[in-house]
This record gives sequence, C-alpha cells and structure tokens, in this order.
Amino acid sequence: EQVRIPPQYGKYKVYIIDEVHMLTTQAFNAFLKTLEEPPPYAVFILATTEKHKIIPTILSRCQIFDFNRIRNHDIAAQLQKVAESEGIAFETEALLQIARKADGGMRDALSMFDMICTFSGERKIGIQAVLENLHILDSDYYFRITDFILEGRSTSLLLILDEILRLGFDGHHFLLGLGEHMRNLILAGDPNTHSLLEQSPETTEKLKIQSSRSGHSYFLNLLSLVNQAELQYRSSKNPRLLTELCLMKMASLLAVLKSRQEEKKKAIKTESFRSAEPRIEEVKTVPVLAFKRTPSLKPTVAVAQNELPADSGDVRLPLKKEPLDLRTAKEKYLTWFAEQSIGPVSGWTLAVKEEQKEKGFKLTFKSGSIAEEAFAEELKTIRRFFEERFENCPEFEVLSSKEEQGNLMPYTNLEKFSYMARKNSDLEKLKTMLGLDFSA
Repeated sequence: EQVRIPPQYGKYKVYIIDEVHMLTTQAFNAFLKTLEEPPPYAVFILATTEKHKIIPTILSRCQIFDFNRIRNHDIAAQLQKVAESEGIAFETEALLQIARKADGGMRDALSMFDMICTFSGERKIGIQAVLENLHILDSDYYFRITDFILEGRSTSLLLILDEILRLGFDGHHFLLGLGEHMRNLILAGDPNTHSLLEQSPETTEKLKIQSSRSGHSYFLNLLSLVNQAELQYRSSKNPRLLTELCLMKMASLLAVLKSRQEEKKKAIKTESFRSAEPRIEEVKTVPVLAFKRTPSLKPTVAVAQNELPADSGDVRLPLKKEPLDLRTAKEKYLTWFAEQSIGPVSGWTLAVKEEQKEKGFKLTFKSGSIAEEAFAEELKTIRRFFEERFENCPEFEVLSSKEEQGNLMPYTNLEKFSYMARKNSDLEKLKTMLGLDFSA
C-alpha cells in the first residue's frame, strides 16, 4: 500500500526488509506481485542470512550480493585508523584481540573498542585492559600449558587449570582456546600456512618456536584429544574431571609415542638380525597319505617323496607292498579320510562296526548328502590305492540310504505306522478296512 505513494523528496523510496526469510508463503506471494511490476521510484533491499529459504521466484528478480565475515587483520586495521583519528594510543596485540572477539563483525568490534576506551580511564587501549574487560584468557597461559605438556608435567597442568578456573573462566571456553592454540601450532609448523594464523608478529614468532619443539603429527594428536573432550563437556557430570583427564592424557602422550617408537625400532632390529642369519630349513614329516579334493570329488593320493615312481598319475604308489592290519589302516588312513575328506564335503561317515577277516578286514560307510553312485567312485580310488600298496586290502561296504532308513527311529505318524506294519502285516488290512490316512 505504501509503494503506491511516490516520494515527496528525492528520487527514490528505499524499503529495507531485514530477515526476509522469515516471511510466510502468503506474504511472499503478496510481495511478489509488487516485485513483478514495481514503480520506477521503489527500491527494495532484502537482508537475510539464510538465502536458501527464499522462494526462487523472489530470488530470480533480485541482484544478489554476498557479504562475508571481515578478516581479523582488516578489523584491526580499521580500529587502528579510528584510534589514530581520535588520538588514542593502542597496542597492536590489543586490537587483534578485539578483532578475534568480534568474530568477523565490524560493529561489534567498534562497540568493544568504545567500551574499553571508556572503562580504561585513560586514552589508551592495552592488551591487559582488553583481557580484563572482555574476560579473555591471556594467550601466555596456553603457551605455558603447551610447555608443560611437552615436558610431561601433569602436576603443573592441574595447578594452572585450577588457577584459570579460580579467575572465573569457564572450562568449556578454556578447551576451545586450547584447541585453537593447538591449531595455530600446526599452522605455524608449515611456512605455507603462516598466512592463516592472523596473529601479531610477536605471537607468530612464539608459535613458530614452540611448534619446532615437536612434529606435526604430535600436535595433531593433542588437538584430537582436546576436540574429544570438548564434545563430551556438555554431557559430562563432572566437567572439571573431564578437563583434568584431558590434560593428563596430553602430558603422557609424548611418553606413549616414544615407547611405541622404541618398540618399532626393536622389532626392526630383530627382523634385520633374523634376516641376516643363515636360515636352516625345517625338515617336515611328509604324511604317508594325503587327500586333495578335486572338483569331481575324487581325492588325489600322495605318499612319501622317496617312494614316488617315475610316472604315477594322480595316484602315487610305493615301490614295495607292505602288510596292513586293521589298527594301522584305521589310525593312519581311513579315519583321517572319513573325518577330513568325506565328512565335511559329502556327509558320508565311517561306521564304528569293523570286522576282522582272515586276509583282510571290512569297514562300513554310512550314507551322506551326495549320491551313492558318486561316493562309490570315491571308494574305487581308495580301493585301488590299497590294492597297489599293501598286500592285504580292506573290504569296503556302503550302507545305502534305504538300508539306513530302517535303523532310524520313527518320528511322524506315517513313519510310526510303517514301523509297526513291518512287524504286523494285519495293520495294513485294518487301515484299509477303516479307511485311515496317516499322511495328514
């Protein structure tokens, strides 16, 4: 409604809408009609921090200007201009501390600058006045804490933490500052990242000196410990104990890393010493019989190397036949074959029943998951092996699934009836006469 009225003075009427993303959809639709055909004297400035919440039809009719946070050095330079124009003495570190506290906002920086000038009692801005009025922990504390960590002095860390807490500083803010200090030490260790520090020349030089006392990975581990403690601080029931535990872990980290390095060095020396020694090959006993299963489920039989003929094919045979008794066959050959080869693959097992004969002995195999014909092929290979190696060959018996079924305990109604009917044939007549059905 106000846009219809032209300006009384000047050429334009400027409307500034702050936090425009909070308008409702209905308000955006009403506003869109004005934006589609605006009068020539109307200018709208839409300010927001969440541009993605504005509907595309509004954004398509606007010129977009993205404003970023002001860098700390730029804020400090602007504060320096203000101080020089007002005749106020200052310290460079004090202006940088104000800029860091402002967190990229020039208006906040000027407000803090004005407050410190008012409460300091003199036309001078010093680092001590900034720390006291803005309640900022002095960076010297972080340098001292880092020195104690590098020296492994856990007791000194607990005492300095107690001093900081007595000054009224929050433990969470202390962890945030300590994490930023560790981050600055990592950046100071590489000349390519010195521009990211945004510190005074004196502080940057101190960071370089302290960073040179240890490597990049060490400070990265310290930063990881601080970050972990910071994440757990809000949910901890004893935040002070959590902070103290974090500092003690940081103090003991260097000793832990050194012990690990020593262990690695010892391991490398031991390995190099072993590699330098002449190696003595171990003499391993070659099994008399080993089965190697092929895709066709036929085992390959191997014997001792000194007994191999020139051309033996899959089955390697000895040069001289030996006598074989039941105990030797069971312990050395058949039991191993049943447990290692037949059982896991085919499900066939070696029966307990054994019969000693005049010239040999008889062993019975129970049915398994593979077909009986396929298992019979397995037995042919084993039988050929025994016949060509030993004077007496065992006799193998395969207990089929039908024969085995008779020895199983009846479970279902039909199995129980069949079991009883085999003993009494009159039950079949009774079932037919009464018209019973046990398959249901």
